[in-house]
Amino acid sequence: MAFGDPITFLLEATGRIPAILFALSLHEAAHAWMALRCGDDTAARLGRITLNPIAHLDPIGSIGIFLGFFGWGKPVPYVERNLRHPLWDGMLIAAAGPVSNLILAAISGIAFRILIPLAEGSLYMGGSEDPGSRIVLFLLFLTSFSLVVNLCLCFFNLIPIFPLDGEKILLGFLPQRQAYQYAQLREYGPIGLLLLILVGGSFVSAWISVMSKPFFYLFAGTSFQGAIGVINLAFSALWGK
Repeated sequence: MAFGDPITFLLEATGRIPAILFALSLHEAAHAWMALRCGDDTAARLGRITLNPIAHLDPIGSIGIFLGFFGWGKPVPYVERNLRHPLWDGMLIAAAGPVSNLILAAISGIAFRILIPLAEGSLYMGGSEDPGSRIVLFLLFLTSFSLVVNLCLCFFNLIPIFPLDGEKILLGFLPQRQAYQYAQLREYGPIGLLLLILVGGSFVSAWISVMSKPFFYLFAGTSFQGAIGVINLAFSALWGK
């Protein structure tokens, strides 16, 4: 699946974009829902408890979604003084996003396990003209993308650097003094995260790989590489690319 081939890129996007948009929408809606549960209705009043991606898309992050493999949504706002237990509730609001992606990854993994034996003949024989077989292949293509995207999104967001969810989750576990001191580093968080991605990309990849590995096997009985292999096989069987 090459970026240089526009047709291939557009065909591949039929699996990638829906998977990312749904994962992102569920992630942000989960933050908003948990904020409401914890006493703040700011995000709810802004219409953020919805799976409609338009409510969550960030202009720059949207470009990443449509042109690449990753993107981001608008932050979900909440007023800390409205929370019943600000530090603990802040952690719960942050954790709701990654947990929602983990749940969606589990559902995708179950679907993956069901679809693999149904698609096996078409998958390894180079495709099929039968409409039913092609529907199964496309569902497997989409499900595999969903599995990969949700596990990657979950564990990327657990990196404990602001503005990622992992930072707020860590604050919830630290003693109050240490939590306050760590929170003072937030102004450096975006720059630090950007440097980590640009300079320490291999560390980020290793973190996601190590953390997600048991969940790939638990949910789908395969590895990250195995899921990517199924995406490529299903793509070739569907469109001969």
